[in-house]
Amino acid sequence: MLPAERLRLIKQLLTKKEELTTNEVALKLAVSKDTVRRDFDHLAQTGQALRIHGGLMTLGDSGVPNFKERTKILSPTHLEPTLVTEADLKSLTGPFYKFMLICFDLEVLGKLKAALLALGLANVSIVNSNPTYIEITHKDATKANAIAHVQTAEKITKDQLMAFGDGENDLPMLTAVGTAVVVANASAKIKQVADFISKSNDEDGVAYAIKKLILDAEL
Repeated sequence: MLPAERLRLIKQLLTKKEELTTNEVALKLAVSKDTVRRDFDHLAQTGQALRIHGGLMTLGDSGVPNFKERTKILSPTHLEPTLVTEADLKSLTGPFYKFMLICFDLEVLGKLKAALLALGLANVSIVNSNPTYIEITHKDATKANAIAHVQTAEKITKDQLMAFGDGENDLPMLTAVGTAVVVANASAKIKQVADFISKSNDEDGVAYAIKKLILDAEL
């Protein structure tokens, strides 16, 4: 099947169902999940749909996603966010431990990240935890430091540690452990540090890796 035909069929499926998973599209079109992921990425990058963890979501009739509804769906807590104005932000008092910026336009988000990095803030970490999220924290507020704390407290060695990740904010953690496991839907940058690439998160990639690398190895 030609790429253009696949994209047409995926968009046709989206008109019938507002959200699609990688698995169901792969089964319906009889193609690999990697092919579907590439098609999903293309549709998101060209503004034809919204890429979410494990799937794709329609932008709706207006072509612009409802921010509060989309964020509620994308959030692990499924809580509706409270939107604040610039005046609200200026009235807040700290301390603040994390800022998360969310933008469904990947081009705009990329420009925003570049502008933030250009500020050269020495003690600030600016990373993508998701294609549509930017997380801003203190440079020492990393998962790697958390692991180091546990490692010291429990007196365990690096080779006894395993971590799972998929986003840029996982990089320090993945390089701090003996076995770095990355799920299949992670970016190419994250996959470069992987010792083992598991199945995607919508295919229970963490559970699969635990079974493969720990439970099966103990048999």
